[in-house]
Amino acid sequence: MASSPLEATTYPDIMARLDELGVLGDRAFLDAALGDFESGLREQMLALVEALSKSDRRRLERIAHRMAGSAMTLGASRLGIQAVEFERSAAQCTVDALGERVAAIQQEADQLLIWVGKMRQS
Repeated sequence: MASSPLEATTYPDIMARLDELGVLGDRAFLDAALGDFESGLREQMLALVEALSKSDRRRLERIAHRMAGSAMTLGASRLGIQAVEFERSAAQCTVDALGERVAAIQQEADQLLIWVGKMRQS
């Protein structure tokens, strides 16, 4: 299924989802799908940080909602769950708490982007 044991064990949920979709054997489609996810996630993270800097809670909720949908579609459940929880709490949390949650989402997104990059190169 995976190109290496590291790839499968790092994000087994994504590998299972890609296998379920039947795209692991279609290199061109897989590369395009991962590329779209990668660019979308980068844009969403930039937008999330910008909305946080402006304390725009409604925009934070919308961005988190899109991020959760994209992540869950790919099978990136850790990021998806973080984004869902962030979306649900954005209206009630303090700005400091939102900042901590954005930092946690950023950390997961960074790790995921590294993995996606390795998958696209393999």
